[in-house]
Amino acid sequence: MSYAELDTIRTSGPLTVTDDGTTHHIPAGTEGTVVYVHDRAAAYEVEFVLAPGSYGPNDEILDYPVECLATLTPDQITERAPDA
Repeated sequence: MSYAELDTIRTSGPLTVTDDGTTHHIPAGTEGTVVYVHDRAAAYEVEFVLAPGSYGPNDEILDYPVECLATLTPDQITERAPDA
């Protein structure tokens, strides 16, 4: 399945990504927004907003939302999230 810019997707498993030098832990099933499609859907730039209660870069529990950007391959995406 391929996705378009501004599609909301879900991760198929937990991810550890680095954005601007900060490591983020993204739980499985986290929703994100596709902001760029690479090379005929070979990869996607996805923006996530990690909610309070998620784990932060130092394994602390966040008490504020954090935005991060990650490059995902199609196998790291489980589905298009339902429209809100």
